[in-house]
Amino acid sequence: MALLHGETLADRIKRTKGLPQEMAVSIACDVAMALRHAHEKEIVHRDLKPANIFLHKEIDADRPQTKVVDFGVSKLAIEDEG
Repeated sequence: MALLHGETLADRIKRTKGLPQEMAVSIACDVAMALRHAHEKEIVHRDLKPANIFLHKEIDADRPQTKVVDFGVSKLAIEDEG
């Protein structure tokens, strides 16, 4: 498991009292790509919320990387064959 540095999206929103539109769109796109990747592996997160989106800041990076975390209640998507 990777060590992340930064804050959750919930904490960022609370601290800055909102997000600039450009940042919100960027985070939303990153989350959509992460969920697409999970869904391709037939994994459903089931608890997506700002507290489970982490804004990870690498030392040399210009902007934080968006990480979807806490797959603790996720489950495999099973198609109904009935």
